[in-house]
Amino acid sequence: MLTTGPTKTGKRRAVTLPPRLADMLGEHVGRYPSSEGYVFTAAKGGPIRQHNFRVRHFKPAVRRAGLPEGVRFHDLRHTCAAILIDQGSNPKQIQARLGHASIRTTLDRYGHLFDGHDAALLEGLDATFREAETNRDVAQM
Repeated sequence: MLTTGPTKTGKRRAVTLPPRLADMLGEHVGRYPSSEGYVFTAAKGGPIRQHNFRVRHFKPAVRRAGLPEGVRFHDLRHTCAAILIDQGSNPKQIQARLGHASIRTTLDRYGHLFDGHDAALLEGLDATFREAETNRDVAQM
């Protein structure tokens, strides 16, 4: 069965891409244009069926990458969130990237991944404290 139409929320949203990914996507769309507006198409054009994509493309890619056999397409979304958290991204930025209506959804789902970021937080506070001391000392001269 093929389902097309509005998103879960019924709202459209823009998703920004890193420059390299945007270039790769542009090259792909240039090689495989779709009169229906699809970014990815079946071999003869038109939409890709979920089952065919999973069997023909996703599962072989998972094997080639050496990932566990049970990896699902949706796991890529969770991986993106985990990478953003590991890179120190702001939770509100992650919320917007994932399209969550509420920050609570983001923190309930991924909050445990923020554990262990205390060292970086303390380093930042310590650097701010040292900078304030230096500025105070310079001002007193």
